[in-house]
Amino acid sequence: MTVDVTVKDIIQFEAHVSGGVHHGEPRGDVQKVLYSINEGNTIEGVPLAADALRGIITATLRGLWALETRVALDNGEPPPEPLPKVLMQSGQGRNLMEFLGGIGLSRPVDPLEGSQ
Repeated sequence: MTVDVTVKDIIQFEAHVSGGVHHGEPRGDVQKVLYSINEGNTIEGVPLAADALRGIITATLRGLWALETRVALDNGEPPPEPLPKVLMQSGQGRNLMEFLGGIGLSRPVDPLEGSQ
């Protein structure tokens, strides 16, 4: 079975299955696949889906920092403090997608695919 995994899928899985909001049973094919591969597959003790969530958070913070910097400079204000080095390292959160793709369960989904 091949499933497409989106950022939304990972956030919902972590919130509603892994216990971010509450622990629940996986629903649908994507959550069942994420649940099954999370069992026993970790990176430095972090389950794969949580590692992917770390990457999502990092990308979001980077984007917001860039936006805050642009707004500050456009308004003649000093830029914000730089982000911590750990947030500037590339590659965080890719492990889940590489793992899923490596075993033929997923392909990366372009968030803009199908829009317009």
